[in-house]
Amino acid sequence: MKRLILTQFGIYLVPFIVFIVEFLFGWTRVKELINDGCDVVYTNIYIQVFNTIFGYALPMFLNVLVIYASVRHVHLTATLQRTQHHVSAREKYHHSLVIQFLCFYLIWGGLWSPYVIISQVSFSVENVMNTIILLSFIQIALDPIIIAALDVRFWHEWRKVWIHIKNKIFFNRANRRRIQPLTVNLN
Repeated sequence: MKRLILTQFGIYLVPFIVFIVEFLFGWTRVKELINDGCDVVYTNIYIQVFNTIFGYALPMFLNVLVIYASVRHVHLTATLQRTQHHVSAREKYHHSLVIQFLCFYLIWGGLWSPYVIISQVSFSVENVMNTIILLSFIQIALDPIIIAALDVRFWHEWRKVWIHIKNKIFFNRANRRRIQPLTVNLN
């Protein structure tokens, strides 16, 4: 379990440290553009290949490793023999979690991969970059929806948040309570 947590932290920390080292040694430069934007320019092709490995291939490999470790854990914790037909609720839950995890990372990798690979090349064709950036934004926007669709609990929480926003912001009404009939004894 500790290795799994360290691996998950490594997915994010190793590329971050690598990029900081590149700026410290002058292997990358920040090129300012006219419209208040900036672009990172690499000094040679070796740095671009190095960044692609540590910024893309390593996190993808570590994610595949985490998926493999999850599948292996589910397989090892199965208490029943293969010849038995009964599967416990815990085993079904673990299998569904692994499938959800795999689906999420397949969609995430498919939408995130073009952005990471193209951004390392310092591509200057505007239409291609806009398409790639659009894919990245779609991935960011779809993450909560995908997670909510894969796990019903997230879906219920998102629904509660939406109902709260709808009631408080859009309608902005005071909380009206139901008027109950009052019975009076006339005797």
